[in-house]
Amino acid sequence: LQASPSLGDFTPYTVQVAVYNGRTLAGQAQRLLQELGYQAFTVEMPRGDGMFRYRVYVGSFVTKDEAARESKRLEADTRFRDFKDAFVLIR
Repeated sequence: LQASPSLGDFTPYTVQVAVYNGRTLAGQAQRLLQELGYQAFTVEMPRGDGMFRYRVYVGSFVTKDEAARESKRLEADTRFRDFKDAFVLIR
């Protein structure tokens, strides 16, 4: 279950689901996850060569345990197969 932080709460944890070199693929992954009921978002990260990587995340969690539960839920979800390497990340 995902934490329900109130406005202004510090939520340092998220689950990184995928990394893409292109915005289009990241957007498609984000939309798929949202259609499946996940709170997905994408962050544009600069690379050393002036290009960008697009990291797709799910959720904002107060504790590492909450994020780990969400990561396990993603791994067990049989509706998609592309996101099996999800891991908890401190923002």
